[in-house]
Amino acid sequence: MIKAIDWRLRPPYQSFLGGPLYPNGCSGTMEDVIAEMDEAGVLIGVAPFRKGMDNADGEKLIEAYGDRFRYLVHIDPWDGFAKAQEEIEKYVLKGHASGIIMEPGQRFIKAPIKADDQKLMYPIYEFCEKNNILLTLTFGGLMAVKLAYYDPNYCRNTFSA
Repeated sequence: MIKAIDWRLRPPYQSFLGGPLYPNGCSGTMEDVIAEMDEAGVLIGVAPFRKGMDNADGEKLIEAYGDRFRYLVHIDPWDGFAKAQEEIEKYVLKGHASGIIMEPGQRFIKAPIKADDQKLMYPIYEFCEKNNILLTLTFGGLMAVKLAYYDPNYCRNTFSA
């Protein structure tokens, strides 16, 4: 049987409910999701939190289902570096988050930001690099203002591997 990690699994849990995937709630349960994961050979589901969701729900997810799930803390660069550092320290360095997720080109943040924005993005990149923290940038064609905001050439050779 295949053994996989589902990198963008959005479980029917806490602040995922009522969001874009579950706007009217959800008829399924976490046990249903875990059964589907088992059937598909998914060992771990990584739950990426998004703008407007409560990062604290990730800690609750791990307390309840830590053997099957990991989560990524959502960081909004517009909140400023001090807030980003506070969230990262609380949920990644001192909590159970596996890393952070940012969606700088999305429509639902204050304004789209390019991945190479030195004022808003670089301090977060540098903090994550210094502390060996996984950082994920995500985008989607339906939610992105322009895919150009995610051009990987923006960050090429900027940070060490």
